Amino acid sequence: MSNRFYKHLSSYFQKNPPDTDIDTQTPSYTDLIAELDVTKTILKNVKQENMELCRKTERTWQYLEEQARETEKLTK
Repeated sequence: MSNRFYKHLSSYFQKNPPDTDIDTQTPSYTDLIAELDVTKTILKNVKQENMELCRKTERTWQYLEEQARETEKLTK
């Protein structure tokens, strides 16, 4: 789990704790479903961000490998 995602998730639930039924002291299902939807959205965004970072990392490695080949050619 990414650190940024964990901070976002924990701050969200600290600011928006689930409402509780005073008689049973259990969270209402509506609130839990809403929180689940928010969590799914956050996970989707984190997954997208992770995929973008993976693509950037791959491009960076390709660039570094090209530079290493060029450097090797120049030093021969």
